[in-house]
Amino acid sequence: FSPQNLQRLRNIISELPVSHFNVLKFLCKHLLIVSKHSSVNRMTVVSLSIVFGPNVFRCGSGMEGLNKQGNANAVFAQMIQNYSFIFEDLRSHSSSFSDDVLRSPVRVKSKGKPGRPVPYHKHKALKME
Repeated sequence: FSPQNLQRLRNIISELPVSHFNVLKFLCKHLLIVSKHSSVNRMTVVSLSIVFGPNVFRCGSGMEGLNKQGNANAVFAQMIQNYSFIFEDLRSHSSSFSDDVLRSPVRVKSKGKPGRPVPYHKHKALKME
């Protein structure tokens, strides 16, 4: 992406409704944090954009939609990779979004087997906060 294209993308994102902007900003910040641990979780920016891109951009079906989806995923990868340039300082006065949620330390388990998943019947017993 050229600097001009990034600026265009930033301008387009700044015109989103506040609630949509906040969700997109939160998602991109979270995915940026996830990508910083790609040596452990194998989720690079490209991998994350392939997984989450289709949920952010709907491009239709068939071969034409598939081609468009590849381009949309590339744009989403840029949104994650260039989070600071695209999102910081935008709407700081009108947004209720807070980065405090994402400032807590991230614990990454680098060795050992992953824990066993909680069985479905025990999920029901857990109370939602």
